[in-house]
Amino acid sequence: LDAEGSEKSRQLVRERGSVAAGSRVLGISEVTMRARLNGRSSWVDAEFPKLARHLGVSESELRGE
Repeated sequence: LDAEGSEKSRQLVRERGSVAAGSRVLGISEVTMRARLNGRSSWVDAEFPKLARHLGVSESELRGE
């Protein structure tokens, strides 16, 4: 994700869930989840549908498109 997409993802996770819950849904550690949300680690395409469903948003909204 670009910087704008990362910011949108962070915002959605803060508003609709938590880093801990999101990391459990994706089966990754909270450290890895935070790294992805902060743009320090790359997302895996398969993670977007899972996290979008968990947050109740579309994949494109989650990606900041």
